[in-house]
This record gives sequence, C-alpha cells and structure tokens, in this order.
Amino acid sequence: MSLNKTLSELRVLAVDDQPIILHMMAGVLNQLGLHHVETAQSAEIALAMLEAGNIDLVLVDIEMDGMNGLELVKRIRCNQTGLSSATPVLVVTSHTEASVLGTAIALDVNGIVAKPAKPEQLVHKISEAINAEFKARPRIGYEVIRTDVVEPLEADELPVGQPQKVTLEHLEEGMVLAAPVTTKEGKIMLNQGIRLNSNTIQRIAEVVALLDDQPMFEVIAD
Repeated sequence: MSLNKTLSELRVLAVDDQPIILHMMAGVLNQLGLHHVETAQSAEIALAMLEAGNIDLVLVDIEMDGMNGLELVKRIRCNQTGLSSATPVLVVTSHTEASVLGTAIALDVNGIVAKPAKPEQLVHKISEAINAEFKARPRIGYEVIRTDVVEPLEADELPVGQPQKVTLEHLEEGMVLAAPVTTKEGKIMLNQGIRLNSNTIQRIAEVVALLDDQPMFEVIAD
C-alpha cells in the first residue's frame, strides 16, 4: 500500500500522552506542510478516532498510561480499527531497548523516529512511509505478538549469582540481565534487571540483526 498524496493532503493522527510533546509534534508537522493533523492523548482516544477511517498516517509514542503504543499498532495491523491494516504507522519514541524496538519491528511499523524528533528526520520518515509499497501480513501473524513492555526487576528481586557473559545464541528464558546492554554509541538496548522470556529473546534477535556489532550479554542464570 502506498499513498498517492502530497504531504499537504495527508490526514495525520499523532498520539502521545504528554500534552506538551503532542502540541510540539503538531506544530512541527504543520511547519513541514502537513496541515491536516489531529491529536489524541491516549491510545484509547486514538482508537475511537480511528473508527471513522479517515486517517492516512499514524504517529504514536510507545510508553503511555493505559494502552501502550505497541498495542495500538497491533490493533491497526489486526484490522481492529476503522483503518486498513496496511495504514502507515511511525513510532516516535525515546525507547532504545531491543525488546521494545524489536516488537515494533515485528509489528511492521513503517519507521521508528527517536525523540526528540528532528524535523528533517520526521519528514524523511513520513515520505518513506507513504511512498513505500507495503502489504500487511495475515492477521494471525500479528495476533501472537506480545505488546507488553517488560519492566526491570527491583534491586531486592534480583537473583543472587555470578554474572556470566554470553552471546545472543546462548540467551535462555529465565536469565536476568546483570548489566545494561548498550550499542557502540552507548545507547541502551536493554536495561539491567530484565528477566528474559521467549518473546524478549526473539525481539532482541530481530534488533541485533540490524546492528553492525554483535553485543555480549552479562546475565545471571536464575
């Protein structure tokens, strides 16, 4: 699915639970020539607005109170809104954790924009998203994806043991990260204290596949 529309013709919905960020996002989009911008301060409000089916592009934050942005993307891809399941979706987020971004990739988002969103990056990602040929997978391919954001364990919940460094292929369910996992640039891919499960490991693998360097993981086997 590609949209035969100019930026000025696009009908955009921006979703973020921070009013200031939402206001700034709408202002930036207007400056970029997108004049049909609606906003929603929660995924639940966004779902109600999407029922009308008159949105061409969705920009959504991940971490929000109530339903998170990943679940909203999943609803769109599963054809549970008034939109086509192939509607372009951009995730605008400060998250760098592999498990979170991997889930976004698995849900076939059309782009990931790091906060704070730079205008030139935003317009580039939007142009890519609306001009690319994209067809959503069958609904079952998205229904099995878990969209919960895994929270780190508290200090008193961490298992006692000697940390060991392992590669991706040696990660196992139940292991707990003893140290943050970072890229060469210092961006955190996974926070310390995350307990791994099959979904988390799969999402990590999807993000690691996009990296030039293969990180080591310092873990404690519980």
